[in-house]
Amino acid sequence: MKKFFTRQIIIKSVEQCLKRFPVTVGFTVSLAVFLLIVCWGKDELFTERQTFTINYYLTVGSLLSLSLRLWGEEVKRKRIVYIANALLHLLLLADAGYLYLLPEDFPFLETGLAHGSTLTALGLSIFTLPFFREKDDIASWNFTLQLVSHAVTSWIIGGIMCGGLCLLTASFSGLFGLEVNGNFYTTWLIVFCLTLPSLLFLGQIPAGEAKHDRTGHTSAFLSKVIRYLFLPLLGCYLLVLYVYALKILVQWQLPDGWVSWLVIALTAGCIGVEFCMYPSLRQGLSRFEQRMARRLPIAILPLLVLMTIGIARRFNDYGITLNRLYLLTLNIWFYIVCIGLFVLRARRIQWIAVSFAGIFLLTSVLPVNYARLTHRYMFQALSIQIQTSYKGELPMDEEQYLDWLASLPRETARLTNSRLKILDYTFKDKEIHRLVAPDINYWGAEKCIKENSEVHFSQK
Repeated sequence: MKKFFTRQIIIKSVEQCLKRFPVTVGFTVSLAVFLLIVCWGKDELFTERQTFTINYYLTVGSLLSLSLRLWGEEVKRKRIVYIANALLHLLLLADAGYLYLLPEDFPFLETGLAHGSTLTALGLSIFTLPFFREKDDIASWNFTLQLVSHAVTSWIIGGIMCGGLCLLTASFSGLFGLEVNGNFYTTWLIVFCLTLPSLLFLGQIPAGEAKHDRTGHTSAFLSKVIRYLFLPLLGCYLLVLYVYALKILVQWQLPDGWVSWLVIALTAGCIGVEFCMYPSLRQGLSRFEQRMARRLPIAILPLLVLMTIGIARRFNDYGITLNRLYLLTLNIWFYIVCIGLFVLRARRIQWIAVSFAGIFLLTSVLPVNYARLTHRYMFQALSIQIQTSYKGELPMDEEQYLDWLASLPRETARLTNSRLKILDYTFKDKEIHRLVAPDINYWGAEKCIKENSEVHFSQK
């Protein structure tokens, strides 16, 4: 009787999963079948580009269909849902075709950042988009917590199954001397670390009233962890950074660029603590947590100024790079988050994830994006520098290039060589071959700069 009852629960869960997320299940199973075909195919049935494109389409299709389904459950006008599904899936198909048709030497950095920002927004939409009608973020908080716990549980189950079957497969070789095909291990990974956890996860996603659970669930354990572990750790970060700020004020010097990483860790920790305390803050159970939620963002604001000065120093010393542009944008976003948490008294937290995804998209997807701006700046700066300081004919061969670097100050030579290396290998810019030969060994030049700053590079 007990086995029959358990079997009925499993069957009902599978039926609910297939009925609620048929498109997502279709993408997930198709991905597993495709990977198994690639694994067991005797010949290379697909090229590397085809394999990547199909993997990309099926993986992103799973996320997109899940997000659209969770959002569509909240929309009364189903025609809008059908149109949105059709348009976005056609757009995904066109995007996969675009990636497939890209030439081999195409600079993937700009395209990769655009797709990365889009996937980030798509992933965050699963936790935020279904709750656009809510007056607060309690339901979204509970839904996020349930999804994370279900995902962890599902993948633990899949990992245990995969590990057990891999050990069992290996035993045939150890006990009976049989030669085991390595594709069996890959099969167990595909089935039990990808497909099974995904289906288990889909079957446990809350629906109906459970999806919109507006009960402020609080955890005494989590509250104690925050109060006695996380907040003291953030306090240590605050203390160290304020002491450092006092030190550079006394010595009247600019902050080191490395301080940005401490400020990033501190602010990220603040956002995490605010998220964990959200149900308690909404219920007003603890005055201590309310004071911390309001004062902590304000305490971080002066340190964000320190981070801004450090970034400005890096811009002044070394110019524009892609990393520094994103770091400056992150710094500005931190200002918005800290001021917003103080003004709103942490009554809403969903806007933090939405604003992050929106800013990432705006700086990565638009025609004028950070990757393109960095590319243009580096090329123009190098063109002006070479035309003003190099008197010979262009393009320079390797010996001429090393001679020219030797005539520059060491730091200038290092920065110039680094920019040319980025333009050649990262941005794949063929225009620089009008300035330097395509066979320049930038790593060798960099080694020469480090080892012999005053020795003629070509002689070495």
